[in-house]
Amino acid sequence: GTDLRLGTSSYPTKIKGSSTTIDNNVTISGSVTASSGFFDTSDERLKNLVKPLDTDIDKLSEIRKIYFNYKDNDTEQKIGVIAQDVQKIYPEIVEENGEGMLTVDYSKLSVIALDAVDQLNQKNKELEDRLNKIENLLKDKGIL
Repeated sequence: GTDLRLGTSSYPTKIKGSSTTIDNNVTISGSVTASSGFFDTSDERLKNLVKPLDTDIDKLSEIRKIYFNYKDNDTEQKIGVIAQDVQKIYPEIVEENGEGMLTVDYSKLSVIALDAVDQLNQKNKELEDRLNKIENLLKDKGIL
């Protein structure tokens, strides 16, 4: 088969105005920048020591969610976070590149956000149950 091997570089190669088609699988170890999608290997059969996340929603709120433009005369507004904020709470999803700039693994940050949504959903269900009990008590006493 045909192999594609990519080395490491401090500066990414930019290809504009052309396209490349690869008809085989590509495996890359290291950091990658792309404007389309990424797929991470996630098959349960490849994992061990699996345990659930326990996201601290209060700490997650400390991460600034921002609109921004890069300082290099970038005119395209982007959405993101501040890597230093993320690093304080989730250092395992922040890495330093060759120039000392911090990078964030957004795919892992999205899993943390999913866990936070699950926790908020559970808390919402608990509050709805409490409210229903209070309403039922008030109805029983003829107040509602």
